[in-house]
Amino acid sequence: MKVALFCWRPYHVFNAINIVSNDVEHSKGNTTLFLFDYPVLVKMVEALTKSRLFEEVIVVKNNRESGDHAKKLLGQFKSKFSNYLTIEGERRNFSNCFNTIMASSFNIDLIEMIDINKKARICIYEDGVNSYSSDANFNHLNPKFRLLRKVLLKDLNKIKVDTKYFYSPEILSYTSKSECCALPVIKERTFEIEKSIFNYNSQKMLKLYGNKSIIFLDQRFQSDCYEKIEKLLRKRSERVILRPHPNDPPSFDTFSLDDSEQSWELICNDNISNSSVIISVNSMALFTPYILYHKKPTIIALYKLILNEKIYGIKNFDLFCQKFKQRSKYENMFIPETLDEFGQILTNFDNIQ
Repeated sequence: MKVALFCWRPYHVFNAINIVSNDVEHSKGNTTLFLFDYPVLVKMVEALTKSRLFEEVIVVKNNRESGDHAKKLLGQFKSKFSNYLTIEGERRNFSNCFNTIMASSFNIDLIEMIDINKKARICIYEDGVNSYSSDANFNHLNPKFRLLRKVLLKDLNKIKVDTKYFYSPEILSYTSKSECCALPVIKERTFEIEKSIFNYNSQKMLKLYGNKSIIFLDQRFQSDCYEKIEKLLRKRSERVILRPHPNDPPSFDTFSLDDSEQSWELICNDNISNSSVIISVNSMALFTPYILYHKKPTIIALYKLILNEKIYGIKNFDLFCQKFKQRSKYENMFIPETLDEFGQILTNFDNIQ
């Protein structure tokens, strides 16, 4: 059995390590790992190679950002009829090389690989909350590309996904057309591999988070409410730590700052407990402690204070939040609609500290 496993975000690498360590889809010792050429992933190549979890680690040029739909389709025509893909400037034949192809969602490179491995099983592994809220596999791809692909090549919707893997399949908010399976619980040995590959500093994170019970996951929205939210948190500043959104400066300079760029998934394992409070507008990271570890810190989602309900994706996010709270029996999740309500939630939390 040969497995092709695609990653284009650090979270995907985190999942890939767990998948292969636990031999999901007979992947142990049989997997070629394909990474997009993002700097944050490229710097992991040496550690991933040294781990010996993967037969080969290959960096591929990211084609997702390009708006040249004709160029994308030309590449797919070439792969369809020549069976070659270009990897780091080298043409390599991957035709019928893989029994299973795994990824978090569909993109151009994955579709090309499917085109030349027609008998391969297609498996999707989870990509955070989006995976739990929608069964749509291709909606994120540009509509023009999808239409051209349908007319000139095979309709993408005819690609069958055999199995989907989730850490917490019980919170799915839809009925999937594919078989749904649980990903293995992350074992201690796997955590040690994760920490090594992600260069995770346990002692540094323990020192940073040790006495902080309120974690604010920053997203830098332009809103007058943000200043008022800061004032409410400032009263508890000694217990607050702010984690900036990747590649963005922090919204506030009032609080302790986690600018370490360390893995949130590993921080959640080591430093988040049921007595923690995690606050954000609509960050998917709010749900990481439960999805990965079934921990239940207090969650406060501020999207009804900050965002207009007409903004794309907010209705789906709201629907997911309601179903998540119901299906996980999550009693300590709050979605305040006013600043007064948010302030009262914080006060109630103060009283139990």
